[in-house]
Amino acid sequence: MIIVVENSSNVPFYLTERFQNVEAYHIYSRVGDSNTPVSKSADRDKVEKLWKKRFGIDKTALERFQIYLKDIEGWESVDGQQSFFYKPFPEFRIETERDEARNGYEYYCFSQINSRPGWYFIRLKCHETIVDETSGICLDGGRFFTAVPNITFRNNQDFFYAYIEGTLQCDLCNFFLVKTFDTDYDSRLRWRECIPVFESEEEREEYLEYLKTVEIKPNKKYECLVPDKLQNGGDGTQYRSQFTRAIAITELLEKFRREQEGYL
Repeated sequence: MIIVVENSSNVPFYLTERFQNVEAYHIYSRVGDSNTPVSKSADRDKVEKLWKKRFGIDKTALERFQIYLKDIEGWESVDGQQSFFYKPFPEFRIETERDEARNGYEYYCFSQINSRPGWYFIRLKCHETIVDETSGICLDGGRFFTAVPNITFRNNQDFFYAYIEGTLQCDLCNFFLVKTFDTDYDSRLRWRECIPVFESEEEREEYLEYLKTVEIKPNKKYECLVPDKLQNGGDGTQYRSQFTRAIAITELLEKFRREQEGYL
């Protein structure tokens, strides 16, 4: 009999009842070319290492954050929606603080009904150590909050914003879109309409090459969402072109994927 165990974080694996000559609740390991004898269980240090792998405590604090952020329901807020702690390991915390020095717009602000932005610092902390810091944005009168996307340059002049699945920025975006209680489905949908989410860095790079071969036609039906005059007194027309182009770029991603899969 051969049992194949794929690499996984859900270790250790064991049987709950005896099967042939494999004992129940025995944990086996393989180090180099040596296996745990079938009649024994792995040494204590090997078992300890497997449990550490399961809970991510053999990783850096930042790597553990990325593991824990995927367990969105494992986080709890102590003050409504401003800060969170991870219930199994409460020393891991997410804190937000208003960035009073920033009041400008980005084109994605106009995806929400109230486009005036409030900018924030998002700090990931383990105990009192800041493990990482990024920017957050609050829109729609406080009803929408998430981590800002990453800037992606198509060439030296043209750019758009995007997320890449599996990155900290994308994980934080998903986290806040769920944990911000007032964020409704339509708000999330409008956000995704102008910001593509790539499956990987490789897909992002391939898509940038694809964009060089196609014409990007701004989606003009969204022009009305960008006012001529902004609430901070600025000129909105510069963002209108960016916003409508970003929507077109996001829509083209689906066409690109269908072509990659051979459907077009």
